[in-house]
Amino acid sequence: LTTADLDTFKKHLEIANILGMAHMGTGGDPTGSAYRADWDVAADKWNALGEIARREGLKLYTHNHDAAYGFLLDGGPLDAQGNPTRSSGIRKLEYFLKITDPKVVWLEMDIFWAHVAQYKFHTYTAHDGSIQEKVFDPAGLVVRNNKRYPLFHAKDGVVNTTNGMGYD
Repeated sequence: LTTADLDTFKKHLEIANILGMAHMGTGGDPTGSAYRADWDVAADKWNALGEIARREGLKLYTHNHDAAYGFLLDGGPLDAQGNPTRSSGIRKLEYFLKITDPKVVWLEMDIFWAHVAQYKFHTYTAHDGSIQEKVFDPAGLVVRNNKRYPLFHAKDGVVNTTNGMGYD
């Protein structure tokens, strides 16, 4: 984190406190990446920012769409850039939950996008090259991490199995 990044973050915390907000967050997944190393870096950043937010009386959260519930690429053959191409079956956001501090990093589940992820990300290529099925259970994720989800974003969706997302 640069000094400018920290200064901007602290200004946003100040504004959130002036407005009487209990939570401050951001949309999108913390990395935009499928690689474990990128999620490790993001976790360190979120832990640091979450601690600053906690000291200011706020809970820092990430609001995620479907991509964050895809599978982490953490093994198998490496591509031309040296990145892993296969998965152990761990979902990116589940890994993030595991490696971030539950006292300072929170999540807001977007229920619509979690169900899109359930439709889209039901198989992965294991380290040995086999295709494995692992259906995502949004409610189960919340039950297992119930203290990490202080917020939910609910919106309507209509089942549509022809658009590649499962919902409109």
